[in-house]
Amino acid sequence: MLNIQDAKYVVDKQYKSAENLRARIELHERFSTFKQDFHAWIFNQIKAPEGAKILELGCGSAALWTKNRERISSTWHLTLTDLSPGMVREAKEATKGIDATFNYEVVDAQTIPFEDASFDVVIANHMLYHVPKLDKAISEVRRVLKPGGHFYAATNGENHMRELDNLSRKHLDKWLDLGDFKLLRGYAFRLEDGAESLAKQFSRVEKRVIPNNALEITEAEPLIAYILSTHSVQSSLTQLSQEDLDSLLSELRKEIEGQLEQGAIHVTKSTGLFVAS
Repeated sequence: MLNIQDAKYVVDKQYKSAENLRARIELHERFSTFKQDFHAWIFNQIKAPEGAKILELGCGSAALWTKNRERISSTWHLTLTDLSPGMVREAKEATKGIDATFNYEVVDAQTIPFEDASFDVVIANHMLYHVPKLDKAISEVRRVLKPGGHFYAATNGENHMRELDNLSRKHLDKWLDLGDFKLLRGYAFRLEDGAESLAKQFSRVEKRVIPNNALEITEAEPLIAYILSTHSVQSSLTQLSQEDLDSLLSELRKEIEGQLEQGAIHVTKSTGLFVAS
């Protein structure tokens, strides 16, 4: 069974490029019942002064900044980091032309290579559940934050995408060794327990949850792309021959299309963030 905190897998496979990430983002963008863009909602939560120094851990393809490019203060100094060199390259390319000062570095959140009290804001968007030593990473965030600074950490809840867990297991179990299969729910850092981890380092922790949030999926292909992009499935596909893979996809497509004949497939979402200071 894949450990989603396996750094080598996260860097070399799952986030070598933004392809898998894009498949997941697309499903949420197209079929979410919460009509505000997720990255716009995250941006709305962030309070940063003029001239702020901002650090993002696990920046991915820099979607937080490209989707809010017109709202970024030209006085901000943004440091975008990721454990994956491929993601750092994509983030650098994606943010060209945005009127702000950007720096880019490959960084492990457990050993942040910046001085104490360096940043007004630190952001970790759906990435802390990848970190093997969560307490160490949070301690490092606390260290590099200035007094009065804020840490914004987005994650999922235990019931996030549970219907896709059930659908995926029903069809993938006989093909793949998925163990305790879950798609992308937060394992070590969830909405239900993330505050406890943060409270070890921060005196104030507030949880903010996106309201009325679900997926109503009306097409088979984006859903299949999402399932195949996830950690557990990606790491197991090498077990299959091309013939087996074709059979699996045919079976999965038939099931999804059968459900779609009854209307949209409803999928629960449980997503939000913590604000710590």
